[in-house]
Amino acid sequence: MAPVVARPLSSKRYTYADYRSFAPDQRWELLDGEAVCMSPAPTPLHQRIVLSIAAQLHTQLRGKRCEAFIAPLDVLLPDAALAANEDDDDHTTTVFRPDVMVFCDPAQVGPKRARGAPTFVVEVLSRGTAGYDQIKKRRKYEQSGVQELWFIDPDEGVLFVNRRGAGVMAALAPAEMVGQTAIACLEGTLIDWTELTPWLPVIKD
Repeated sequence: MAPVVARPLSSKRYTYADYRSFAPDQRWELLDGEAVCMSPAPTPLHQRIVLSIAAQLHTQLRGKRCEAFIAPLDVLLPDAALAANEDDDDHTTTVFRPDVMVFCDPAQVGPKRARGAPTFVVEVLSRGTAGYDQIKKRRKYEQSGVQELWFIDPDEGVLFVNRRGAGVMAALAPAEMVGQTAIACLEGTLIDWTELTPWLPVIKD
């Protein structure tokens, strides 16, 4: 299978109203009005990672205010200048579908979509979209108020953790996906990588 390539639809500035009319058999996102195609579908390893993390979060957050979700769920990140009473469909120009996300404000999650920054986000990288994710999307997540952002490179078995502190997102040193990793913004939660060990590459000294 050819690698996933993040490619723009055209130079037009799109809104969520336009986005909802895109072909349903392709995966799209909007970033400041730019439509980016994220097809083809994720790999089995990508899915294993997403499901493992989501399942652990679902168990650990049960009975708490925070709630975990997985893609595909439209997450609308309104422009800073967007008035609270303006219609999302006509004005919002950034729509992401994070692989895994946690919202700690139930009011953000509606019957069909979520609005505003998740507290915690996980993005599993693909070869063709890694630059887009780690530069453009990271910047937007930081601007929107995400507290903690994880990028996972499944081909290398490496975790990149970004945590908010003093108003900015700081990148921690890359880490191997072994043992357990705590989620700082969600007290008492962690991800255990043990069940993914058979599929993750081993980093040799």
